[in-house]
Formats: sequence, structure tokens, C-alpha cells
Amino acid sequence: MALVLLFAFLVALLLPILYKLLGRFTAFFAALIPAGIFIYLFQFIGQQVPEIESYEWVPSLGLSFSFYLDGLALFFALLITGFGVLVFLYAAGYMRSYQQQGRFYGYLMLFMSAMLGLVISDNLL
Repeated sequence: MALVLLFAFLVALLLPILYKLLGRFTAFFAALIPAGIFIYLFQFIGQQVPEIESYEWVPSLGLSFSFYLDGLALFFALLITGFGVLVFLYAAGYMRSYQQQGRFYGYLMLFMSAMLGLVISDNLL
């Protein structure tokens, strides 16, 4: 889960650069990222035991990066990624004449990644 979230943030930073290479097809490429995350998360449906990942950050203070995926978090994560695909596809046509599309897609992916991080994080610290 942590690598998926990190990958989404990395793509958000690279989308303005990719826009210079892909042009108007950037939105379709960007829609593949939440679609892939949706497919990855879909495999957790029906599990009785929550998925937990934890990485020590500052062990002396007891701080760690923890990710917790139970039924409710999975539901919201699927909503976020599912609607993320739809928003990117819609934005491909709606934002066609906008001059700064690369930046817009980067912010959109950054927002989706932040929402996904809020949903699957075990704590907000």
C-alpha cells in the first residue's frame, strides 16, 4: 500500500513534464494510474482481516508510517480511485483549451493521492 501511494505522488510530480511529451493524451495516461490502483485494491474485497503495513520512522519517539486497510477504508479508497478515473477522463475533454493542463493534471493527481493517503493511513501524524 505504501508503494502504491508513493507511486501516485511521484506520478503527480511528473505529470507536468509528461504533458510536454504526451500533449492532450496526458489525461488518458493519468487515468491509468487510479485505474491500476483501483484494480490493486479490488483484490482486498472479502478479506476478513484488515491489511496493516507499518514502517518505523523515528523509533525513539515511537513514530511510524502505518497504513490500515479495513472494510471502510477499502470502500472509500475504491470510491476515490474510481472517481479519480472518471474525473481524469472528463477533464480530458473539458479542459481541452486550458493552457496549463499539465499543471492541472498534476494537482488533480496530487489531490487524489492525498485523499487516498488520508483514507488508508493508520494515524495522521
